[in-house]
Parts: sequence; C-alpha cells; structure tokens
Amino acid sequence: MDAAIKLCKGNGITKIGVFGFCYGGHPACWASSENQDLISCGVVAHPSIQLETYAFGGNMAELVKSVKCPFLIAPAGNDLPLFAEEGEFGSALKASAKGAECVWKSYPDMSHGWTCRGDLADEKVKRDVEAVMKDASEFFKKYLGCSSGGYGSK
Repeated sequence: MDAAIKLCKGNGITKIGVFGFCYGGHPACWASSENQDLISCGVVAHPSIQLETYAFGGNMAELVKSVKCPFLIAPAGNDLPLFAEEGEFGSALKASAKGAECVWKSYPDMSHGWTCRGDLADEKVKRDVEAVMKDASEFFKKYLGCSSGGYGSK
C-alpha cells in the first residue's frame, strides 16, 4: 500500500478512493488513518475489519475511529452484527473525523463475499452486485470529483 501511495503522489495524484472487500476493509482503514492528505473516501463491501483485533492484536474500534475520510459500508445479510450501522463498528466509524458523512447500504439478501464470489447467474446476486457497484461509483464521484468515466484523472 505504501508503494502504491508513493507512486500516486509521485505522479501528481491528489485524491485516492480505496475499495476493500472483506479483509480489504482493514488496509483501507489503515490507509485512511495514515494518509489523510491523499485518501479522500473509501468503500468496504462485506467487511471483516475485526481482524485488527483477532488476528493482529490491535483494537478494531480504535482503528476505525482513526480513519480520516468518509466510508460507504455495504454489509451482507449474514455479516457480523457489529458491522450494522448501530453496531460496535458503526459507532466507532461515526466517531471518526468524517463519521457524519459515512453511509451504510445493507444487502440483507446477500451472503458474505457476494460481490466478488457471488454467482451472477442468480438474479438476486446480480441485482445486488450491480447495486453496490453503482453505489460505490456514485460515492467515489462525490468525493473524488470525477465525472463519469473520469477515473484516470488527477
């Protein structure tokens, strides 16, 4: 992550949006907490950020409170209750620097991992994959200032 951020800065990029799937939400939170001048927003689908506590011996709530940008959180129906907007994670994220701008879009018909491992032949999965990608795209456009198709701009 550090190498990618250095490369972006070296190429004049001034805003980055991070997108984490499952565990990918963990490094997305760290990137935001450590690079507030560059990371402008983030999206996390079916989060597993509790690994900060259970795998790395840290404190998930403290990590989440330290993020510096708004996040869109998209939990699946069977994700841990702590990832609900009213759960432990949600309360911590709302206490972060941009917590008032954070958004939850729940997908109750989906199972953890649906965005990247779901069967798109299943109409419900296809519907919700398309919906979360549309929500993520709109969230990125809002905070990165991109017009449609403008994801390569600085």
